[in-house]
Amino acid sequence: MLRKVLVFALGSPVLLGLLVLLGPSGALAQVCTTAGGYSSSFEVTGDVKQSQTFTQATLEALTPVTTVDDFFVTGAGTTSGQYTGVGLWALLNAVGLKKGLNLANEYIIVTGSDCYQLVFSMAEIDPALGGTQDVIVAYDLAGAALDPTQGFARLIIPGDKLGARRVYWIVEIQVLPGTST
Repeated sequence: MLRKVLVFALGSPVLLGLLVLLGPSGALAQVCTTAGGYSSSFEVTGDVKQSQTFTQATLEALTPVTTVDDFFVTGAGTTSGQYTGVGLWALLNAVGLKKGLNLANEYIIVTGSDCYQLVFSMAEIDPALGGTQDVIVAYDLAGAALDPTQGFARLIIPGDKLGARRVYWIVEIQVLPGTST
């Protein structure tokens, strides 16, 4: 079975999309169904010291906490809000990346329970590699937990004009090696 992964180039004035198909020999775990639905936890896996599962409580316990005002266009109009969560880079550092990785070749896949996936290169979020993209794993909207239509955690990418990269119902965040050159 082929898996679809949506890839976007960050930091570009033009949003570029690429559909990547991953076959059954790929490293992606089957953690989603096309029906999707509320997720009460997600797991961080792959090139990390040890896989770790996060719930609302364990995610809220992480620091530093980030709060951002976000505005984006949806298929039904515009939406905005003040989201609170933890930065994806801070989350990965809290879990711990394996020693000896060439971070310039690593990438991250965020998967929702509906099988929607988004790929980031590590260089897009790692400040040491010049990453300037804020990617927030949000768990709060306007001082309250996210509603069930969003899961307990979702991605917020401040500055994105469209909502295409905002993964709802997160069930897995994977750190995977790219091909070396």
